[in-house]
Amino acid sequence: MPGNLPLDVRRPGTFNYFDDTSGARGQLAALDLSVALMGMADGVASFDTPIQVGNEAEADLACGTGSELALLARAAFRTARKAAGAPVRGSAPPLWLVPIEAPSGGTKRTVTVTFTGPATAGGEEIVRIAGREIRVLVADEDSATTIAAAFKAVCDRRAYELPVTCSVAAGVATLSYRHKSVNGNDLVVEAVGQPVAGTTVVVADGAAGAGAADYEDGLAALLAREYGAIALANHAAADIVDVGAHLDEAWAPDVKKYRHVFLGETGTLSTATGLADDTDANRKELVVVSFEGGWGLPGEYAAAVATMVQTKSKPNCNWDNIEIPVPPCADADSYISSELEAAILGGVTALQLTPTGGVKIVRLVTTKATENSLPFEPLRDLAVSKTQAYYAKQIDIAMARIMSDPERGADADLDKDLRSAAIEILLKGQEVRDLHNVEAHLAEVLVYSHPDVPTRKVAEIPESVVPNCHQLDSTFRLFVEAPLAAAAA
Repeated sequence: MPGNLPLDVRRPGTFNYFDDTSGARGQLAALDLSVALMGMADGVASFDTPIQVGNEAEADLACGTGSELALLARAAFRTARKAAGAPVRGSAPPLWLVPIEAPSGGTKRTVTVTFTGPATAGGEEIVRIAGREIRVLVADEDSATTIAAAFKAVCDRRAYELPVTCSVAAGVATLSYRHKSVNGNDLVVEAVGQPVAGTTVVVADGAAGAGAADYEDGLAALLAREYGAIALANHAAADIVDVGAHLDEAWAPDVKKYRHVFLGETGTLSTATGLADDTDANRKELVVVSFEGGWGLPGEYAAAVATMVQTKSKPNCNWDNIEIPVPPCADADSYISSELEAAILGGVTALQLTPTGGVKIVRLVTTKATENSLPFEPLRDLAVSKTQAYYAKQIDIAMARIMSDPERGADADLDKDLRSAAIEILLKGQEVRDLHNVEAHLAEVLVYSHPDVPTRKVAEIPESVVPNCHQLDSTFRLFVEAPLAAAAA
């Protein structure tokens, strides 16, 4: 076959297409592992413009302390530090932030925390905001007004990690999401434990958040550089549409900016599977992270998973049961086996509590669950498409070096050299156990001249990715042996 590139494309370059339905050699180039995070911000950085940050203080300055994007950055930095200390050590990926402007006509979500008093004993009031526990010391005879003022003081001190601002009037504290947006409706605020004697703590919804931030320009700005993973604070069907258009452009044959996009969802599992089943979803480059009842912000979960994926240079990593440092959920909300099966089947990456109360990735899957409306397993795991793209770029780099030689012509020797370069990379991939059965497919590695365009070469390159192993089916049989003493007698 004469390849896929249209005949009217004449600009020089290498163009990569993927065939997903067919089932000291060369050295691998080091590829960028950057992560990009997108969310609303109110700092000094320009909107819709990527900016690199190296720590939380830089993120706070660029995006605004306590802003949605600054909190996503904190989740990413925590994850990178955790990965660096894991048994299989990873490295901290470069982190880029894309500040998004809040909708001008939106509404901030508000929540009231009403304290009553006076206290008849000393103690501690605890209110959980987005998974962070705000602890207020209460003295005997403290009034509601005094307790509310102390609550605000703690919130103000911890503004760097809270997605809300706090105001008080008498014994009522009002928490306001930092941005006008429906994202504020994801905020979880709860009174925790028993109130101090003589007092009560009542949490109630105020105004609902309204308005949606527009990510289209921010996504477009990410096409200039390589970003292996992009995490969004938004998680609506409209965002899936924008993400789909971005991914189509990023993975285009002449753009070759292969990346995966991560969205978080803390609502019901059916909401998450609905997102994954959207008409514009069902793609190998999209990950919907679901943690029903999670106390944190949806974007924090997306940012943590995206960052963890980029801490290892090996594309075919198995992320089963890897723990990430994010707020947990109530024990009763943790997914059970049947829910996990439904999530994976629906193309959703589920998070679950660990036995010690942490949070883990159960199985990292993309929303690519079907092909032509039929179940399609090969691209369910993120590792497959990530490995496929990784080796496409490796071969692309190797072939580009050969084609850049100004003394080379489009002859049979060029065919042989290009084919040899591809085979060397495939064999290297087999050596490091990302690919397998390379020798069995060597005859399928083809490079030849296009029959109608003499200045164009056509390459066909099979990639057989080593699948992750997710299950071990063990049978333990009980044997009842005669006691040793009886056997000896």
